[in-house]
Amino acid sequence: MVPYLLRAYTSRNPNAAVKVSVMNRAAAIERLNENRDELAIMGMVPNDKPTFSIPFLNNELIAVVPKPPYFKNTRHHVMRF
Repeated sequence: MVPYLLRAYTSRNPNAAVKVSVMNRAAAIERLNENRDELAIMGMVPNDKPTFSIPFLNNELIAVVPKPPYFKNTRHHVMRF
């Protein structure tokens, strides 16, 4: 499902650079905390980590981003499907 969502997003935002990596949850959270990634999609969101999550599909794939104020000085896009 994620490749279809990314294709829709990049077709609407042709200047967006998208790189997909597969890793375990701990590595994904570490990369978010170090600002090496802007988004992670995972099935189980940790309650004890400084992240903000938005469920967006019925099968429990959840977008996770660093906890605000990350977006304070960043322009971000909301994907609508």
